[in-house]
Amino acid sequence: LTSAGCVSGVKATDIEVVGGADTLSDAGVRSKVLKISRHSSYTEKTPKMDVAVMLLETPLEGDDIATIPLNDVPLKAGQIMQVSGYGQKSEFASKPTGEIRTIFVPILTRANCANYYKSVLNPLPGTIFCASKPGLQDHCVGDRGGPAVSNGKLCGIVSRAVGCARVGFPGLYVGTFTVTSFINEAIANLEA
Repeated sequence: LTSAGCVSGVKATDIEVVGGADTLSDAGVRSKVLKISRHSSYTEKTPKMDVAVMLLETPLEGDDIATIPLNDVPLKAGQIMQVSGYGQKSEFASKPTGEIRTIFVPILTRANCANYYKSVLNPLPGTIFCASKPGLQDHCVGDRGGPAVSNGKLCGIVSRAVGCARVGFPGLYVGTFTVTSFINEAIANLEA
């Protein structure tokens, strides 16, 4: 599971998924991607349906790899998420570090999220939510498509933001609860 933006314009066979690695240079467990299913409503102009499912050539299995259930309940403001990625440490870094980093950020109210993005994303799509510690912690360039986990469940997919941890522009995520039907249909179609 990833963001559609991560795989747009890329052939499935050119993508390699890495699991169980603290850095991108670690061996970890790797698998080529056979097929991709992007949501048909996705466009780069909006994060509304920024979701894609990839069918791997071989399953990712190992001691440092586990499956995670999808969140099956609506998210609550103030709920803390664990967000992980290999992206840049700051907006102005020259390139991603290639090291897995984890942050813990609170989910914002829907009203606050809509207010922050009213000039660039109005109305706020129902599939989208915001989370960050403005000016302190947020996802950054290179983290897109990564997981947002809360209460042991995958609750979001890193989508985008304006900059990294900018005050007034919290990180945007696609809520897995809102796209569960697409995810299940994509899995069934890819495996058929």
